[in-house]
Amino acid sequence: MIEDNFDTFRTSKGIDSLKTKTQIRVFICTVLDKWKKPVEKDIFDQMIIETGIVNYFEYNSALYELEKTSSVKITADEDDALHIELDDAGKEISDAFSRTIREDFISRSLEAIKRLELEKRYESQTEVRSEQLPDGQYRLTMKIVVSGVEYLCVSLLIPTKQRADEFTKRFRKNPHELYRSVLASLTDEVV
Repeated sequence: MIEDNFDTFRTSKGIDSLKTKTQIRVFICTVLDKWKKPVEKDIFDQMIIETGIVNYFEYNSALYELEKTSSVKITADEDDALHIELDDAGKEISDAFSRTIREDFISRSLEAIKRLELEKRYESQTEVRSEQLPDGQYRLTMKIVVSGVEYLCVSLLIPTKQRADEFTKRFRKNPHELYRSVLASLTDEVV
């Protein structure tokens, strides 16, 4: 039987976590303070889930309380994406109490936000189309498109759908790796 390492109603099993409402509020303010800019709420939510440092439901409750007390602002951008931003009262909380939160909790959270933002940016810069050919193989077309400019378009013949899905996942995770590889092979330079 496979053991589930995460219980959404608690926190990750086998690791320490923040338990009190005060700790969780300080943690949220400290992460936002160290990040130095607004964070998309979906990304912050995903970081909370992935790290398991804080119970997701307790995090939402603490975030609501912080917003209610004007410690954080949650605003929508032109695409209706919500962003969390530290306010002056939240900065005071971070300044006064950030030392009470373990540094590894903060660093793991900041690393997760960085990775999630990068993955989201890469996702927005890629287009992938997979079509099955009459012989059962797949034509996988991968593109890097930034601000309407197509920087790379590669089509590959892939033997199975499973492999096409694997290639798609790897390409979307880091499309610039393929771009650098193509440039390096054409120019004999390391890019």
